[in-house]
Amino acid sequence: MKTKLVTFLGAAAAVATLFGMAACSFRPLDIEYAAEVSSDTLVVFVAPEIPEDRKDVSVKDYLDGLVANEVITMVGDNSEYGYFITSVNGKAAQTNNNADGSSYGMSWSLYTDFFTEGDVVYADPAYQSYEYNGKLLGYANYGVSNLPLVTGYTYALVYEDWSYAPQA
Repeated sequence: MKTKLVTFLGAAAAVATLFGMAACSFRPLDIEYAAEVSSDTLVVFVAPEIPEDRKDVSVKDYLDGLVANEVITMVGDNSEYGYFITSVNGKAAQTNNNADGSSYGMSWSLYTDFFTEGDVVYADPAYQSYEYNGKLLGYANYGVSNLPLVTGYTYALVYEDWSYAPQA
């Protein structure tokens, strides 16, 4: 009986720890979460004023706030490279593979006008760009988990097509 109680308590502690970790993953900011555009192919927002004690906020943190405040829906997976978005507002990424090794599909891309900080290049419009309301946004070199949210900059999730052909 004692062994069953210890096993039960250990399992209960593990579950409580997992719930605690999940609850801690999103730390809301004391700000209004808003998007200028929220559709099934485009989400655009301008980063609000970030409190001085929270300069470690990522784009993923803000997107989590948009989800928590029911501005958008978002589904994705954590990977070794960070959070990978698979669906926004019900629009899921798609991949089609061909027999020759080529592939094509639709996915969510991240663009921003926060290009550089110091020696770090966060986005590069020369590589790929997106224009929103006359503003040039560059394709992000970092994913949503690793791209900082910086006050006043514009961020856009764009559902767009892509293709890949293996090198001969």
